[in-house]
Amino acid sequence: MNYKVAIAVAIEVVLIAVSIIFFAPLGYMGIEVEPKGAQVKIDGDPAGRSPLYLAFVTPRKYQLEISKDGYKTLNATFNVSRFTKTIQQFKLEKVYSYEILSDPSGAYVILDGKLLQETTPMKIKGLTAGKYLLILQKDGYPSISKVIETSQSKASFLLSFRQGINVEFTSNPPGAELYLDGKKVGVTPCIVEGLFAKTYKAELTIEGHEDLKQNVDISVNGDKVAFTLRKLNPLAIISDPPGQIAYLDSRPAGKTPLMVNIVDGHYEITVGKIKKQVILPKDQVVKIENPEKAVFELINESGAVQKYQGSSDAVLPKPPNGKYRLAIPIEGGRIYLSEYTFVDKPQKVSSYAYSKDGKTIIRSIGGARSIEIVTPKENIELGMGEAEIDIKQIEEKIGKFDTLNMMVGQGVWSAKFTLTKAEIMAGIIFEVEVVR
Repeated sequence: MNYKVAIAVAIEVVLIAVSIIFFAPLGYMGIEVEPKGAQVKIDGDPAGRSPLYLAFVTPRKYQLEISKDGYKTLNATFNVSRFTKTIQQFKLEKVYSYEILSDPSGAYVILDGKLLQETTPMKIKGLTAGKYLLILQKDGYPSISKVIETSQSKASFLLSFRQGINVEFTSNPPGAELYLDGKKVGVTPCIVEGLFAKTYKAELTIEGHEDLKQNVDISVNGDKVAFTLRKLNPLAIISDPPGQIAYLDSRPAGKTPLMVNIVDGHYEITVGKIKKQVILPKDQVVKIENPEKAVFELINESGAVQKYQGSSDAVLPKPPNGKYRLAIPIEGGRIYLSEYTFVDKPQKVSSYAYSKDGKTIIRSIGGARSIEIVTPKENIELGMGEAEIDIKQIEEKIGKFDTLNMMVGQGVWSAKFTLTKAEIMAGIIFEVEVVR
């Protein structure tokens, strides 16, 4: 036998012997818990979440602590024996919590004969299934007692030391905070005890729904009162140009673009002189293209301002030669766009706002000229004659940008200019006449 083969065989034999000597006498621990996902601690150290299976465990007795939110913590022992695969199953007991309110507040709470440390309002947590005797005591009032049965009782109670009627309040959807005469009395569904046969001002609030304010006459409604809260839906209002005041049913809603949350129904949206009828939840976005005259400013190097007013696709007359910045006046200031230099050679400049399906468009002049983005690495062709600027698609090709270098035409039949992202998003660009 080759001596190398003999050495390999000897090593394998030794490893098998070591495994038999050191690992065979060890045990196997399997912990299964209902419900799954419980946190398991072994001898006080976190071991993981159930189900949990551990091999090569030293044979002895272990202390387990099994816990999960909404269930009573379980302490148990686990015996691991040699040469044995042991799996134990455990079941956690569900626990219940209750909010206890009293009128007036500050009452002592006794639960099954034990005085609790907190006074009302307070929460009782960790009750297992069953019946409990609840007693409230307050100086100057007779004691109040109530039986809490976990299978039937509501999660919130208001107990009144004044004699009255017990009323069950429900809402659609459930989970609304309930206030009576400005005081929180529970979260629906809940039972409020000791109410008088009179009219209360009820208020309910829950996220995503319109706040409800309603008068409730206990003498008429009796011991059960139900409410329905109306769901809020988003409505986006966009205008061209932006920054205009939008009115919702003749009430100011804010400056465009804006988002409002309103209940289902018919509404009239007004921007400037334009009115549109919308129906929620069918209409989620309202876009108003304003035909009123837009205002543009050309500011020269000395700061002098020339104002132009016309429709959104009007051609601005050529100003005196020099460098200018185009600006859009807004309340309290202006938005500055690109810089432009005007010379004696033929040149045509115009504003262009959302001219096609709400998109910014570049249009070449005088035939089918190519429209390209000029980058240090390569030129990206957008189209011939007319091209839509899609910021998302362009950024996928060249990455994030603040300005775009554009070229219309080819060779000597071309013109270069720059567009800022602000101009593109505002829907305002220049048309540049391609000249030789």
